[in-house]
Amino acid sequence: MARALTYAEAVAVLVTHRVVADQNGCTVSHLATYAARQGWSVTTEQTTNPLVHRRWRATVTARHISDGYISGTQGYGATEEEALAIAVAGMARQQARRG
Repeated sequence: MARALTYAEAVAVLVTHRVVADQNGCTVSHLATYAARQGWSVTTEQTTNPLVHRRWRATVTARHISDGYISGTQGYGATEEEALAIAVAGMARQQARRG
Protein backbone atom coordinates (compact mmCIF):
# COMPACT_ATOMS: atom_id res chain seq x y z
CA MET A 1 0.00 0.00 0.00
CA ALA A 2 1.33 3.41 -0.94
CA ARG A 3 2.01 6.14 1.60
CA ALA A 4 -0.82 8.67 1.89
CA LEU A 5 -0.34 12.01 0.18
CA THR A 6 0.11 15.15 2.21
CA TYR A 7 -2.03 18.14 1.33
CA ALA A 8 0.96 19.91 -0.29
CA GLU A 9 1.69 16.81 -2.40
CA ALA A 10 -1.98 16.54 -3.34
CA VAL A 11 -2.08 20.15 -4.54
CA ALA A 12 1.01 19.51 -6.67
CA VAL A 13 -0.69 16.46 -8.23
CA LEU A 14 -3.88 18.46 -8.86
CA VAL A 15 -1.88 21.22 -10.58
CA THR A 16 0.02 18.64 -12.67
CA HIS A 17 -3.27 17.05 -13.79
CA ARG A 18 -4.76 20.51 -14.42
CA VAL A 19 -7.53 19.99 -11.92
CA VAL A 20 -6.66 23.32 -10.29
CA ALA A 21 -4.46 26.19 -11.42
CA ASP A 22 -2.95 26.69 -7.97
CA GLN A 23 -3.65 26.03 -4.29
CA ASN A 24 -6.42 28.64 -4.28
CA GLY A 25 -8.52 26.46 -6.57
CA CYS A 26 -8.89 23.72 -3.96
CA THR A 27 -12.44 24.31 -2.81
CA VAL A 28 -14.89 21.55 -2.00
CA SER A 29 -17.27 22.66 -4.76
CA HIS A 30 -14.53 22.85 -7.41
CA LEU A 31 -13.08 19.45 -6.49
CA ALA A 32 -16.53 17.81 -6.30
CA THR A 33 -17.47 19.27 -9.70
CA TYR A 34 -14.25 17.99 -11.24
CA ALA A 35 -14.84 14.52 -9.76
CA ALA A 36 -18.43 14.45 -11.07
CA ARG A 37 -17.22 15.34 -14.57
CA GLN A 38 -14.90 12.33 -14.39
CA GLY A 39 -17.81 10.11 -13.37
CA TRP A 40 -16.44 9.63 -9.85
CA SER A 41 -18.53 9.48 -6.68
CA VAL A 42 -17.46 11.68 -3.76
CA THR A 43 -18.35 11.63 -0.09
CA THR A 44 -16.95 13.68 2.77
CA GLU A 45 -17.61 13.37 6.46
CA GLN A 46 -16.36 14.78 9.69
CA THR A 47 -14.77 12.08 11.84
CA THR A 48 -14.53 11.67 15.58
CA ASN A 49 -10.76 11.27 15.34
CA PRO A 50 -9.08 13.36 18.05
CA LEU A 51 -6.12 14.10 15.77
CA VAL A 52 -6.67 17.52 14.20
CA HIS A 53 -5.00 16.55 10.91
CA ARG A 54 -7.51 13.68 10.47
CA ARG A 55 -10.78 15.43 11.38
CA TRP A 56 -12.25 15.02 7.89
CA ARG A 57 -12.40 11.95 5.64
CA ALA A 58 -13.14 12.02 1.92
CA THR A 59 -13.73 9.02 -0.32
CA VAL A 60 -13.63 9.06 -4.11
CA THR A 61 -14.73 5.99 -6.09
CA ALA A 62 -14.83 5.18 -9.79
CA ARG A 63 -16.57 2.38 -11.62
CA HIS A 64 -14.95 1.27 -14.85
CA ILE A 65 -17.72 0.13 -17.18
CA SER A 66 -15.46 -1.75 -19.60
CA ASP A 67 -14.22 -4.29 -17.06
CA GLY A 68 -16.49 -3.83 -14.03
CA TYR A 69 -13.51 -2.77 -11.94
CA ILE A 70 -14.19 -0.42 -9.02
CA SER A 71 -11.37 1.71 -7.61
CA GLY A 72 -11.29 4.18 -4.79
CA THR A 73 -9.15 6.48 -2.72
CA GLN A 74 -9.50 8.12 0.67
CA GLY A 75 -8.03 11.28 2.05
CA TYR A 76 -7.87 12.66 5.57
CA GLY A 77 -7.32 16.27 6.52
CA ALA A 78 -7.85 18.98 9.08
CA THR A 79 -10.50 20.48 6.79
CA GLU A 80 -12.98 19.10 4.29
CA GLU A 81 -11.02 20.78 1.49
CA GLU A 82 -7.77 19.09 2.52
CA ALA A 83 -9.35 15.65 2.76
CA LEU A 84 -11.10 15.97 -0.61
CA ALA A 85 -8.00 17.36 -2.34
CA ILE A 86 -5.98 14.37 -1.14
CA ALA A 87 -8.65 11.86 -2.24
CA VAL A 88 -9.18 13.47 -5.67
CA ALA A 89 -5.41 13.68 -6.25
CA GLY A 90 -5.07 10.01 -5.36
CA MET A 91 -7.76 9.09 -7.86
CA ALA A 92 -6.22 11.30 -10.55
CA ARG A 93 -2.91 9.46 -10.07
CA GLN A 94 -4.67 6.07 -10.21
CA GLN A 95 -6.46 6.97 -13.42
CA ALA A 96 -3.26 8.26 -15.03
CA ARG A 97 -1.50 4.97 -14.23
CA ARG A 98 -4.44 2.96 -15.50
CA GLY A 99 -4.45 4.79 -18.81
